[in-house]
Amino acid sequence: MYLDYHELLKKLKEAEKQYRDALDAKAKLLYNVTPHSIEIKPIVNHLSNTSPDDKLVEYTAEIDGVENMINITRNTRDCIRYELKKREIELKQSNDEKDNIYYYKWIKRMSPYKFYRIMGCSIRKIYNLIKEMKEELYGDKND
Repeated sequence: MYLDYHELLKKLKEAEKQYRDALDAKAKLLYNVTPHSIEIKPIVNHLSNTSPDDKLVEYTAEIDGVENMINITRNTRDCIRYELKKREIELKQSNDEKDNIYYYKWIKRMSPYKFYRIMGCSIRKIYNLIKEMKEELYGDKND
């Protein structure tokens, strides 16, 4: 069960990154429209057929697309957060030793010396299980 929680946590981080990227895109669009100090612009080719109205239509279409992306990413992020909270409660109520260790060590950020008595295991067994779990979660990387 803790492996599922870990995978959901990775998905949440990715969803939060996408949400921040969408907010940054909106901020850039709004920044391009706000008044700035006067800049000297090069002479524009008069043969172009773009009018200010076309630019406004393009801008509103872009801002609507970004708003939709913000809403989608926010909803995705909130759904994943809800699922994570449910999984956290399941981990806390689980009878599996590894699930309990994951809950206390990675979610609650407790030292094994603070929770080994709660679990009723020896400290050596806790550290051996943590070593196995790190290999399962991170592969060769150590946390």
